[in-house]
Amino acid sequence: AATAAPAAAPATAPAAPGTFTVVLKKSSPEQKYGFTNNLDKATNSLYVGKINDTGLMFAYNKTAPQDQRILVGMTLVSVNGLTDPKTMRDSLVQESTVNLVLQPKVE
Repeated sequence: AATAAPAAAPATAPAAPGTFTVVLKKSSPEQKYGFTNNLDKATNSLYVGKINDTGLMFAYNKTAPQDQRILVGMTLVSVNGLTDPKTMRDSLVQESTVNLVLQPKVE
């Protein structure tokens, strides 16, 4: 008889509509991701505060499809799989490649 595998509990809440992933990769340590992140104390989450007109995020946005562009105010759901704001920030400082999961600003 076939046995059904137990359903794995999702590690995080289901992704909100419009959530997407972006990978930014520095080709040298001097390169910058080119954005600031701010802490929303009410939700204990990070969001995009400012996108500089130099840096990898700006360059990504120039070629990204409209619905995949990173906008100020978007929530950083995770950075390299990390969801704690402090470890997310550490990863942004230390890693040369970041896997960002972004979610549109909820009005």
